[in-house]
This record gives sequence, C-alpha cells and structure tokens, in this order.
Amino acid sequence: MGSTIRTKIINGQEYLYEITYYYDPASKRTRQRSRYLGKSVDGEPVRVRDANRVPRLTFAYGEYLPLLAILDALRLDTLLSEHLPGTKVQALLTLALNRVISPLPLSQIESWWEGTVLAHLYPDLSLSSNALSTLLETIGSSDLPLHFCRTLVRSRGNGSALLYDITSISSWTNTIPLFERGYNRDGLDLRQINLSLTVDRTRGIPLWYEVYPGSIVDVSTLGRTITTLTESGVQDTALVMDRGFFSVANLDALLTSPYEFVLPPTTTMKTVKQAYAALHTTVDHPDNLHLYEGKTLFVQETELVIGDQSISAFAYFSPSREQQERESFYRQLHERMERLREVKLRPWMNPAEVVESIARSYEKYIAWTLEDGRFVVKTRPKAVAARVNRMGMMILLYRGDFTWESCLALYREKDLVEKSFNVLKNEIEVMPLRQKSEETVRGVLFVAFLALVVRMAFRKRVQDAGLQSRYPPDRLLLELSKLRMVEMANGSLMITEVTKKQREILKALGIDPQEVVARLDGWRRTAA
Repeated sequence: MGSTIRTKIINGQEYLYEITYYYDPASKRTRQRSRYLGKSVDGEPVRVRDANRVPRLTFAYGEYLPLLAILDALRLDTLLSEHLPGTKVQALLTLALNRVISPLPLSQIESWWEGTVLAHLYPDLSLSSNALSTLLETIGSSDLPLHFCRTLVRSRGNGSALLYDITSISSWTNTIPLFERGYNRDGLDLRQINLSLTVDRTRGIPLWYEVYPGSIVDVSTLGRTITTLTESGVQDTALVMDRGFFSVANLDALLTSPYEFVLPPTTTMKTVKQAYAALHTTVDHPDNLHLYEGKTLFVQETELVIGDQSISAFAYFSPSREQQERESFYRQLHERMERLREVKLRPWMNPAEVVESIARSYEKYIAWTLEDGRFVVKTRPKAVAARVNRMGMMILLYRGDFTWESCLALYREKDLVEKSFNVLKNEIEVMPLRQKSEETVRGVLFVAFLALVVRMAFRKRVQDAGLQSRYPPDRLLLELSKLRMVEMANGSLMITEVTKKQREILKALGIDPQEVVARLDGWRRTAA
C-alpha cells in the first residue's frame, strides 16, 4: 500500500522513520509498520552504525554552552578585539575558560583544548607553553589591561553602584620586587601583591582591577581608583566600601569626587568614639523603631564632624545582634584570661609576647601583672565598656539621596566583592603565583580577571534563572558536562542525547543545545 517518511521529535531531537501501510485481514483495517531510519541531520537520516557515520572523536561540549553564552552577552571577544588581533583574542579566551572550568598549567593547555569544543570554535591556535608564556608577557608589559577595563566600564552605562575592596595574592617568589611583605589577609607567611576590585552591583561582575605592591595598605588605594574611574568617564554612581578605606584623606577625595558613597567610619578615631558614646543613649528611642527583614532595628539620622567636614550618617542598632556580640565577646575574653592564668612562665619567655600570642585582639581589654612566674589578670573596665557600648550598633556615612533602608541594603551587598575574591582564589585558583617575571604575573592576573568576569556573570545568570538551590554553579556545569559533541568519520558533528535535567537547565538559561553545532555547520558551509 506504499510507504512514507515521518519525522518524530523525541527529547528535542528529530528522528526519521519509514512508515509502511498494509491491510490486516484479521481486523479488516489498515495498519502501519514503523522502521527507524536514524537521526535527522540536514533532513537526511543518520545512523550511528552506518559505515560512513562511525564516531571518530568526542569533545567536551555541554559545560561550555552557558559560558559561551556569557562571552556573547558581554561581547568580550568584541571588546578584546579593539586591542588585539583575532587569534590572540581567541587564545586569551581559551585561557580564561580553562580557568573557569578546570585550571591547568600552561604546559597542559593545548592537550585540554584539543578535547573541547573550543578546538572547533577557535581552530589553528598556537597554544604551546612557550607561545602562551610569550602572550602573557606581551600582555603584562602593555597597557591592554588598563584599556580593556576602561572599555568594559564604558559598556556598563551609568547608574549602578560600584563595590570596592582589596585583597592579597601570595607567591613564593623572592625575585620580583612587586611582591613584598605586608598584611596578608589569608594569614600566609609569604610575599604578596595587593589586588583591588571594583564590582558592578547590578550586573554582579568586576569591571576594574588594579595591582599594588604587597606593602601598600588598603586606605592608600582609594584615591587612585577614584581618579582612574573619573578619567574613564564613570558618572552617576555610588561607591560602597568597608571601614578599611576610611581616612580623612579618603573622605576628602570622596567629597570632591562626582560620586555618591557609603562608608562606615573606623572606631579608632576620637570623634567616632564620641559619636558612638552619644548615640548609645539615644538610638534605641521608641520613635526610632523599625522592622527590617522581620527583625527589630532602631535607626537614627545623625551627622559626624570629621576634620572640617560635616557628613550625613545613619546609626543602626540591632538588639538581637547586640546580644550575640555580647555573648561572643565575654566568652572569648574569659577564655583568654583563663589561658593566661594557666601559663607557667619559663626564664627564657618574654611575658609581653606571651600575652600578645594568647590574648591577640583581646589584649587591650586585659590588665596583667606577674607573681611567682604566673600571670595575675583582670579586665580593663573602661576599654570593655567602650567596646560593649558599640555592640549591635553600626554607623554608615553617606552622600547621596539614600533612605536608611537603601543605604543599609547597599552596604550589605558589598559582600559581592568578597565572593569575587573567594572565586578568584578558590575556583579560578590564581594563587599562589609561580611566574618568574613581573610581566608574566601581570599577564596571568589579566587572564584571571577575564575568568572572574565570566564566572561571576555565570553565577548571576544561574541565580536569576532560579537554578541556584537545585543546581549550584559547579553542580550545574558537572551535569552539563555529560552532554558531548561527537565528530563522525565523515567530519559531521552531532551531540549526544539531551537528558531531562540538561533540558531543564538549558531551558531556564535560555540556551539551545544545538546552538554551537548549528554555528559550526554554518561556518563550514560558508567556507565551502
């Protein structure tokens, strides 16, 4: 009775079947037989076991789909192409994606690249260890990082707040002058450089980074950052920082800049101590009572006079936080005093050093004397009272059209920079640095910055898609890594079956699993 070809869509993949009709005498009805022909590739049936369709190679594919989508959305290749030729841009992006997926030494990059879809997207790259070292050294000795950051900043538009902080990047090197001894935020006894990040609050990605010698303190970096942002044309924004950047000089720089800001003052300044003492008696007035995220919070508007400047501020007092801080403080203070009482000093011991090693940050609250080789300790009532009076309370200085709620919410979002530092160190694995020249170090840091931009944009996209609770970023990439690209003996490309979980993830991210395959097929037809 004849036959026809029918297309069936199963799990998003088209399959071709031959349908043959025949007459069934028993039922006296027309029935049909179905014979599987293969997957539909350009309208033609393809069976894996066909002699000319035997799989030749497989490539890592699925985990790159969301990252390639990020590159396209941020136009990173276009932005980099303003400063570098195409093959060097592709090599840089290859290095950055390796940092995001699976950080490897330069000597292993080429072998890794050959097993990924990047070998099809970025073919004919020179990725030997020597070639990559030369590329990194060239970048590190140029102004490319500065110009790229300026381009990235200009691409963001205006209006979004910028979050600013600084961290340490350690190294074992003793031959690069840039690495110096200083305050190491990771508690490592190594030489270091300091790296500042300026992060876009709305997009959740870093826009700017700067490298400083390891002995430079946090407070001295802000003025330079304000200058570079201003020169780059950044307008209509607010800078949000932690109290480590508070100083009279920085306040002056902020007040003369075009930017709004949110900044807590340090508690070591006399005028700030006096402000805390005065607010302690007034902030918990019933008229200052509010609810914030379901918890009791007292808020009082005030002003602080610092130098010759009067600066607007909000004072916040949380009774629940005060109780937690009191409990923790007194417990730690008691433990340290008891440990000092238990010490039996030896003749060679320096008592002051022993107290410092045991009491640490609580040393200022403990008075001590010696009696028969033992410590006699008691508290310093005034110092303890000054600390207790600040518990549960925080002051935020600001300039701009902020309410107490918007000011507090903005300051709490500064942990986005801390998350960026954590990703940089623990996921992108930027430290410890092992390079032998300052130029190569700067090149590696630029690659790490590109990787951080991609990784943070990916985290934001996962969060916005509502996938965070079920598929944290690393688990999501692991799930997608099961989706592979297959190259057949005749050179055609296919992907393996898309699972239910993969479809769920890709749909939420707005990604077509066939997207890259279609792009590659289009390039091949154009080349032909």
